Amino acid sequence: MSTKKLIVFTLAIGLTLGLSGCGRDGQSSSTNAPDKAAGVAQSSLQITRWGPDRTKAGVVFNEQSDGSAALWIRMNKSLNGADVVVDFNGQPLTTAVQGDLVTATVPPSLFAAQGTYALHVSVKQDSAVVQSNGVSFVVE
Repeated sequence: MSTKKLIVFTLAIGLTLGLSGCGRDGQSSSTNAPDKAAGVAQSSLQITRWGPDRTKAGVVFNEQSDGSAALWIRMNKSLNGADVVVDFNGQPLTTAVQGDLVTATVPPSLFAAQGTYALHVSVKQDSAVVQSNGVSFVVE
């Protein structure tokens, strides 16, 4: 197993264990934000919960053992075996999948400035990319 795959696998296990209770603790949201990218198929792929849904500018959220920030996203179906990417305001994130739970590390540059940022999950299916509904991540 390559070092990169081992790191991603380790991150996925750590996030899964660390986030297993997430979803009903006030750190998640289910409000949909409008987000339609041109050329990407819209589908029944839905983000049902995610967290955290906000942070303060420059403040690491959901801090992992290596000091990185991480998001968790619950989908309406299992994505095991799929080619999945979490998109944070147009930037693809390092992503891990376990069933309907998608986790992603967020580089500090993406939450350094205040604003409302679009999140969505994309799944490559054959030659098409299927995109989930869009939700928001707020940096205060």
